[in-house]
Amino acid sequence: MPQTSYGYKDGAGTWYITVDTDACDGCGDCVEMCPSGLWELREDEFAILEEGDPVAAIREEHRKSLRYDCTPCKSPSGDGAGTAVCAEACHADAIALSW
Repeated sequence: MPQTSYGYKDGAGTWYITVDTDACDGCGDCVEMCPSGLWELREDEFAILEEGDPVAAIREEHRKSLRYDCTPCKSPSGDGAGTAVCAEACHADAIALSW
């Protein structure tokens, strides 16, 4: 399954959002639901068969600050439990979080 991962690892942990580009249908629900405006729809640059299919992606300016930008969706206890609204909104289960 083709995946695109956005994020980074630092001394405090691993902060990644992964999109299964085969499962993502470009509906845009994650874009609409994200309270921090991290998401955009863009052409799937890794598509083999078709050009121009939109997929969800993290905006360039947020890729190195997910630890902070995703704070509104993290568990209040800080334990990483729960699911962010982008992943909950994704009816295709194309979004996975690592933090």
